[in-house]
Amino acid sequence: MSAKTTGETFRRALSAATRALADRPGLKVSFGPERPHVSGDEAHLKAPPPRLAPDDVAVLRGQADGLAMRLRFHNTDLHRSHAPSGMIARAVYDRLEQTRVEVLGARMMAGVRDNLAQALDRHCREIGLDRVSEPGDVPLAEALSLRARERMAGEPVPSTARRALD
Repeated sequence: MSAKTTGETFRRALSAATRALADRPGLKVSFGPERPHVSGDEAHLKAPPPRLAPDDVAVLRGQADGLAMRLRFHNTDLHRSHAPSGMIARAVYDRLEQTRVEVLGARMMAGVRDNLAQALDRHCREIGLDRVSEPGDVPLAEALSLRARERMAGEPVPSTARRALD
């Protein structure tokens, strides 16, 4: 099977899984260079690299699962009505909401839990939490999200984030 065929098969499978997990059979799914997000009735996922490594597969699945959990468990109107106005407070509020919906999905499905863990590990490395020398250097939204996930899920934070919370 060519790399192009493998990539297309992966995109189709990821799209179908996102629709199923979100419980939205008619959801449009597109792929691009940007971070995963929802715009109207369309889910935008990060495009897989031309050559998929096993770590990339798990991370992309985790990102898609996180987006699907947001679509499934998040109430936009309720969230908006209680959102704080300050920039830092809003970042914390939004990050904790994403943590909440991901923990709900992780509790329901072991595969989702594993995929989300891989995506979180990569996220922590990408933002440098594995290289933090002082806990005060960690963005508040990230630190609170990690602690909340640890408490809600009953699982330790990834090793890549441990130094950030010590």
